[in-house]
Amino acid sequence: MPSYNKLCEVLGLASRSAVAKVLNRLRAEGYLSRTPDGVWVPDKLFFASPRAPAPSFIGAAGGSAGGRWPLFAHGVKAGFPSPADDYLEGRISLDEYLIRNKEATFFLRVEGDSMEGEGIFDGDILVVDKSLTPEHGSVVIAVLEGEFTVKQFIRSGGGVLLRAANPKYADIMVGDEQALEVWGVVRWAIHKV
Repeated sequence: MPSYNKLCEVLGLASRSAVAKVLNRLRAEGYLSRTPDGVWVPDKLFFASPRAPAPSFIGAAGGSAGGRWPLFAHGVKAGFPSPADDYLEGRISLDEYLIRNKEATFFLRVEGDSMEGEGIFDGDILVVDKSLTPEHGSVVIAVLEGEFTVKQFIRSGGGVLLRAANPKYADIMVGDEQALEVWGVVRWAIHKV
């Protein structure tokens, strides 16, 4: 096996840690293994048929046409910085990632702070799917007496309770005489950092 420095050069990676991560991924998928003294050697999948699938983290390159954006293979550390790992895993379509049912999905901008405990903040954009049936604990877009609200959907004693995720706001017990319509289930909240 070539040295880490040589692999950096051949693979076009910027750091030895990036090479180590690639080698560890290849080991995890059965393409490489390590001897007891630490030498990397080819494993059974390394010699597989040329038609065998490539390792799962190797993706096609290309532009961001069609709403597909670069997805890098390594996560970013939230602690101390480490050398950059500039290995491109593939491309990700935000439509495919965020939307299950295009015809039933819509977006809403949040106004207010009643759902901060669920990580939903004033100004966030919610991705809502109208085709989903709300389950106990789902965050939903509800229309109560003609007013839109985003709340947690709670089944309580045969009825429905709409619960805020902020202790400043009281629960709303939906009475039989009140008109409640659940417009959809919130799947994602998108907010700026």
